[in-house]
Parts: sequence; C-alpha cells; structure tokens
Amino acid sequence: MEKTASTRISRRSFVALSGLMGAGLALTACSPSKSEESPAEEAAKLQLGGEPLDYDTLTWSGCHVNCGSRCPLKVYAKDGTVIRISVDDDGTDEFGPGKIQQLRSCTRGRTNRQRIYNDTRVQTPLKRVEGTKRGEGKYEEISWDEAIDLIATTMKEIKDEYGNDAFYIQYGTGVLGGTVSKSWHPDQTAFARLMNLWGGYLRQYADYSTGQITWDLPLLNGDAWSNNDVMNLVNSKNIILFGNNPANTRMSGSAMQYLITQVRLENPEANIIVVDPHLSDTAVGIANRWIPIRPGTDMALVAGMIHYLFTEGKLDEQLIRDKFIGFYSDTFMEDVKLGEPKSTAFMGMDPTGKLMPKEDMSYEAYLKGTGAYKGSGEKTPEWAAAITGIPADTIRELADIFMDHPTATIQGWGPQRHSNGGNNTRAIGLIAAITGNVGISGGGTGAREATGGVPYPVPSAIPCFPEKNTVDVCVSFFDWYQAIVDYKSMNDATWGIRHIDENGVTSYAEKPGTIKLKAPIKFIWNYGSNVMMGQHADINEMLNICNLPDEKDSGVRMIVTVDPWMTPTAMVSDIILPGTTPFEEEDIIQGGTGWTGFVCIESRAIEPLFEAKP
Repeated sequence: MEKTASTRISRRSFVALSGLMGAGLALTACSPSKSEESPAEEAAKLQLGGEPLDYDTLTWSGCHVNCGSRCPLKVYAKDGTVIRISVDDDGTDEFGPGKIQQLRSCTRGRTNRQRIYNDTRVQTPLKRVEGTKRGEGKYEEISWDEAIDLIATTMKEIKDEYGNDAFYIQYGTGVLGGTVSKSWHPDQTAFARLMNLWGGYLRQYADYSTGQITWDLPLLNGDAWSNNDVMNLVNSKNIILFGNNPANTRMSGSAMQYLITQVRLENPEANIIVVDPHLSDTAVGIANRWIPIRPGTDMALVAGMIHYLFTEGKLDEQLIRDKFIGFYSDTFMEDVKLGEPKSTAFMGMDPTGKLMPKEDMSYEAYLKGTGAYKGSGEKTPEWAAAITGIPADTIRELADIFMDHPTATIQGWGPQRHSNGGNNTRAIGLIAAITGNVGISGGGTGAREATGGVPYPVPSAIPCFPEKNTVDVCVSFFDWYQAIVDYKSMNDATWGIRHIDENGVTSYAEKPGTIKLKAPIKFIWNYGSNVMMGQHADINEMLNICNLPDEKDSGVRMIVTVDPWMTPTAMVSDIILPGTTPFEEEDIIQGGTGWTGFVCIESRAIEPLFEAKP
C-alpha cells in the first residue's frame, strides 16, 4: 500500500519559512512529506520485530499531557490503527541561538499508543446503575440519545429551580495542549461555551497546582511567573532549585531538564544546588550539591539565612529601603500606609482604617523576635537548623552563595502545596530579591523556570461568549465543595467568595460578608479532569460529599464526566461520555515550556474508536 502523509509541507521547511517572516511559528504537528528521504527509506530505519515498519500513513501530532512540553510526535498507522509513535528526529539537532534542536518526547509521550488502546478506554456512554452509590463504579451502557436526553432534562430542571448559579465546571488539565479540545482553562473550553450560551455557570479561581504561589509571589514581583529565561543560566555563578525536580516533571527534549542539562554543558563552572526533602533525579543528574530539608520549612530556612546576612551587615540597606516596604522597623508604619490597597482588586481594602496594625510587624521585628513577634525568639541559623534539619553552618554558607552574584533562584510548585505554602513561596522569592539577584543577567526571581521565545499573537481560543455568563460570583478551587454541603454559609468573609467579571478578573468585597452564593452546586461537568477524586486534600471526605442526598439546599443532583478513561473521578459520576484522544481529533497546539511562541497544527491520525453522536 502506498505510504501517504496528510500535508505537503515539512515541519522544518515551515520553520525556515516562519523564521523569515519573524513569526516564530512551527507547523510541527502536520504530517510532513519529507524531501530528504522516501517513505520506504524511512520505514527501513524503523524496525518492528526485525522487519521494516509496514505503515500506510504518517501523521505529525503532539503530546497533550500536563507537563506542559507539547512535544511533537510522529504517528505511524496501518489500516486505521496506530502501530508506532516516534519522536522528532528531523534535521541536524543543533542546540543554541538561532538553531533548531530536536524536541524529543520522553517515555510518557512515546507510549501514547498504549493509552489509545488501553483496556480502560470508555467507548460508549455509561449510566450509573440505579441504587448504587457514587464511587462503586457500577455502570450500564446506554445510547448517545439516551445520555443526551438524561443530561438535558436534568439541566433544564435544575435551571428552572435554581438558576445558572447551580452549574459548575470542574477544572482539569488532562487535555492541556489543544485549543478546541482543551480542558484548561475551564472558562475557555467547549463546555464554557455551551453553558455561557445558556446563561452561564459558577466559576472558580486559582488551582491545586499553583493556588498559593499565584497569589503570594505577586506581592514581591508583580506576578507569579516571571523569571530569567532558562538559557540565561549560562551566565549564572550559582543556580538554586527549591523543590524543583524537572527530571521527573519536565523531562523531555522540549522542556526544562533538557535545557538545564545543556546549560550544565555550556556553563560547567556553575554551582547547582537542589534544596529538596528527597534526593531527586534532578539532584542526582545535574546538581553539585543536595541540601535535604524537612518538608514545608523553606520559610524558616530563608529566615535563618536573612538573619545571618542582616546581623553580619552583608545586605545592601539602601537597596532594601529603596525597593522594599515592610522590612525595617523604623519605617514600618509608613510602609503599611504605602502598601494599603486602594481598590478591591487585590487582597481587598480597609477604608475604615480598622485593620491598621498597632504593633511593629516588620520583617526586622520578625527576625529579632520583637514587636508583634515578642517571645518568638531570634531567627538565627541555629533556630532555623532545629526546624529545617539543615546544619546552621550550611545555612550560613547557602546565604553567602546568594550574595555571590549572579545567583539564579527557581522554585517548583511543591513548596507551596502545604498549609503554610504561601509563606514558603514568598520566602523563596524574598531571598532572591533582597540579595539583589532580581533583574540581572544570570539571576532570577524565585518563580518557576521561564522559557524563551517571542509569542506570536495567534487567536487560538474558541469564542466562549463570557459576556453572557450571568453568574457574577466565584468560589475557591479548594473550597468549592462547600457549595454542595451548605452554600448558605459561604460568603467572602467565610469561604473566600469573590466577585468575577466577564474577563475572569476577581475582586473582593468593600464591606466584608456581602458577597454570597445564590444557590447550591447541583450539576457538575468534569472534562479531562480527575480533580474531584485525585487532587483534593481529603478524598474520603470528597466521596462522602458526592454521596450526600439531593435535598433542596445541599447534595449534587448530577455529575457528568467526559473522558477517554475510567478515572476515579469518572467513577463518582452519574453519566460518563467517552472522549477522544488527541490522535483522533484535529486541533491546534500552542507551544510548550521549552519552545514558547511556536504553534503547531495537529492532524487526525486515526478515526475515533467509538461511534460519536453527530
């Protein structure tokens, strides 16, 4: 059979063309018709059981999983079945400015064929067996018509009784790379479009991955994401990674681990230190030194370092007084007035002045154990050692490294996933800023790693008509479940309810306790999401909440999950609709963590394995 490709332009040809245009685009998921070698020559290189690979179509696609890399993948199919998934092996694989290295997938991306044909694939609509509890996993097959009728009928009943405030789209990142098919951000999904055209739904703010870092780092740097480009690490004397393990989380040729490995080769004198509770693959693979720390104690470590630098006179006092507020005791009250919010957009406001502190709460007072911190003791390296498990001399040594400019600071999202995670993430950003390492080549802000490229303004989100959403309040990603238990107890002062506009911008109440929910959550959409039973702090309690009886002011009436696989979240659903994998749909993929600014068009490699409703 003749071997074919879906398009007549090669990835590398398009990259060259886009480079001439200055657009920074790469059509990396189109099926190339390679001029360098014939399909037969390519097949001869691919061995399957000792024989050349026998395929009839080759399609460029991409990996959508939640590492963020979006690695391009070659999909070889025979008679509509994927027989091999390979990686980007085009070109000369040159690394450096103006070069194009091969964005090779990791093992997870290469094993996507096993995901497509996994025995747990959902290939027909399923309905929870009547009389069983959510979570038992007992389902019966139903037709698409029956599933759609059940969902639509229930939705109409709920809207008539409660309004659109009773509908909730649970966020998920299982389909992170697509555009039409993406599940994140939930306000940009096809389900948001559906609900907005029908009056809207209750939205949430923040997420489990970055709930605290998103809100706390802006207090230092203005946002939670800005950092020096990873490639700028070639100019660093020291690179400090806090709770950051890209060898496990961003390990492909498109992402952080590959880039920092190249940095290690080009900057062999760099001192790379990993501060982490466990000896991670990153610490083993690229670091000069591993400093083990007790989980969740990063803020104590930083306090010990800053106390040492402060008492030894090693900090730049003029820099701190010029660029920071809240550090020194003698200016603290004036600093508070300078930092008082003037609107409800961020952290709320206090027009009455009742929240003005009466005691010294400066960072200097915290370090010395004076003012509002009287009796807490000085935050010496010895004090920090007892909390963190890191020897006091090591704490002093690490502090001096931050003064040996330029030092780059990068934190993962693990340190902020604790009850005191906000303090941890601010502390890591603080040590970078207060030692003068922000805004310099080779330095860094303490945020997660950033990657280069100039984003090309391609309008890739489907129109979701957010202006049609009539629900003007939102809930926390973490506390949404309370709207099933007792929505009447939820307001801005108790459960963090906020106002939200059509652009997704949230704001606080001018008068505490005035922003309230108007209805319980009665209907939940889960799309590409295992958040309900895979992310929450207490899964057992979540299961109990899902099984609360459907009463007037509590208990969810219907949970619908759309997913290719039977996840734990799917098993608490009333209706499960089969979803396609990225290899069974056509979409647009935006560039990932290692190649920001690129865009790729994804071609369908095979037809869906199930018969979908038109």
